Amino acid sequence: MSFLYPIKGRKYYYLILDCFIIAGSLLVSYIIRFYPDLNAYLFLLKPAYFYIIIPSYILAYYFLQIYRIMWAYSNINDVYRMILGNLSGFLIFIFLIFFFQMQYSRMILALSFLITSVSTIFYRILIRDYFSRKSQDKNNGTAKNNGG
Repeated sequence: MSFLYPIKGRKYYYLILDCFIIAGSLLVSYIIRFYPDLNAYLFLLKPAYFYIIIPSYILAYYFLQIYRIMWAYSNINDVYRMILGNLSGFLIFIFLIFFFQMQYSRMILALSFLITSVSTIFYRILIRDYFSRKSQDKNNGTAKNNGG
């Protein structure tokens, strides 16, 4: 199995959706933490944070080969790999924040990790469930048509 691989077809959409989820989780975490005084801590929401967090997670997903998984046929091991991908991406993000000596909020970091993890895993489970039900309906329709 090659370490570098192309991301094509539907999996490219997973990558784009992951980017939106990762960025959105940072934004939602900021809102949850600092609502209603959102303007007071805007320095914690600079574009640099987005430039660091998105590649951190995407690289972790890529190197753990998350984008090779056919989520329609996934199993619990694939979910564990996704959890490891989220944890790896989060640790890379933390390392880079310390490396670049950026200011941070522990609450935002923790919430962002949790929201990203739950969201990325949840939508993949929904994909698996959709294809599982679709396959089940197809098999039930075949059995009915054959007199079963």
